Amino acid sequence: MVILTNELNLGGTEKAASLWAGYLAQADHRVTYLSLADGPRRADLDKRNIPTSIISDPCRAEVVSEAIQDADVIHAHAPGFAHRGDVLGAALKLLRHKIPVVQTNIFGQLRNPAENEWTNFRLFISWTSCVQAARRAGRKLDLEFFRRQSVAVYPMEDPITVTLKAETLKHEGRQLRNALGIQLNHVLFGRFSRPEPNKWTPLILDAFLAAYRKNPNIRLLLREPPPPSHKNSSPPASRLGHKIFSFQHLSFSAFQFFFYPPPPIPKNS
Repeated sequence: MVILTNELNLGGTEKAASLWAGYLAQADHRVTYLSLADGPRRADLDKRNIPTSIISDPCRAEVVSEAIQDADVIHAHAPGFAHRGDVLGAALKLLRHKIPVVQTNIFGQLRNPAENEWTNFRLFISWTSCVQAARRAGRKLDLEFFRRQSVAVYPMEDPITVTLKAETLKHEGRQLRNALGIQLNHVLFGRFSRPEPNKWTPLILDAFLAAYRKNPNIRLLLREPPPPSHKNSSPPASRLGHKIFSFQHLSFSAFQFFFYPPPPIPKNS
């Protein structure tokens, strides 16, 4: 199997794809990971000993075609609207044999009819995403719809491992609060984003400051905001003591609430 993504950043798409590759490899499947661009997620794949290739010229269908020609099946991760990964369609046409393509639809969108030509089956990341996609596209959730669509089921760890990790996270959560001087009666809000301008919006700061004036027992922790956000933070926001923690050492168990706005969808897609 070839798992294909547009990039190797730290987003949930790449995380899910790399985990899926690892589980398949553990089950003795032959897995290769292809990406149109390199990124920090590559380290996770290397740790799992997953053969990974970065397509040298991802805009050229001939190059992509050569990279996928030995695959028995391709698992592509796509946003549901036109994107650069659509080069896969042109690449498949250059092959003499047909390769089945399974797609994980990331954003619950069905606004890229061209991909229907090469997509044999589509998986949505959740039932909610599946229903939303059908409604947006004016499709009925009937037998015809589910002939080529369903919901992705990713493997989970065994209950003992999950329990042990939960206890570890509770301990890490307490350590995180202690390090920041956040008391148990403080309600901690967390905003998760990658350090990229297109993943960040300063609205969270304005909203939090408005809420803080009404309830001074709330706190805000920003994970990996882009550097400009520090310069643009107003003095009150700076005094509230938001602090950046690395991707590996941030404990979700410290928080009561999360802000996770979806990324904007291009208007011309």
